[in-house]
Amino acid sequence: MEAEIIIRPFQEEDAESFYRNVGQDPAFLEMSGLPKDAGLCGIRKYIEERIALQGRSHFYDFAIVLRDSEEVIGEINAAYIPRGIADVGYLISPAYRNRGYGEIALRSLMEILRQDHVSVIYGACRKDNHASMRLLEKCGMRKTNVVPDIIRRIEEEADLVYFVKA
Repeated sequence: MEAEIIIRPFQEEDAESFYRNVGQDPAFLEMSGLPKDAGLCGIRKYIEERIALQGRSHFYDFAIVLRDSEEVIGEINAAYIPRGIADVGYLISPAYRNRGYGEIALRSLMEILRQDHVSVIYGACRKDNHASMRLLEKCGMRKTNVVPDIIRRIEEEADLVYFVKA
């Protein structure tokens, strides 16, 4: 059975769909560092910045897209850390959660990372985000207390649960 979603690099024409489905979500705005009133113009700029970085070595930032409609329903990315380590992050529009899209997207990203010789993948979520914890576990990650300092600095939150897949 063909997956209902794909991950692919952002495109300029994604702005309206991304804004409609994701760009007004307070969790996304907080994660991205965009102001609460970023609006469609702010989302266009956000996407333009990602497009400008495409093609760089170890740049992993993708739109999560419904295959049939090309509707952008989320974003998934990884911060590459030297020595074959990456830290993944993702966000799916609330209207599209609990449909398995996060698992498909994360498994797709993990395959890209594996092909690029990333051997250790970290993920983190807040302690009260049980859905994200289940997603990380479904994708073969396990809770860990051993987290490199550099990842703790990337996350900038002391109260996260960390997962690893090696």
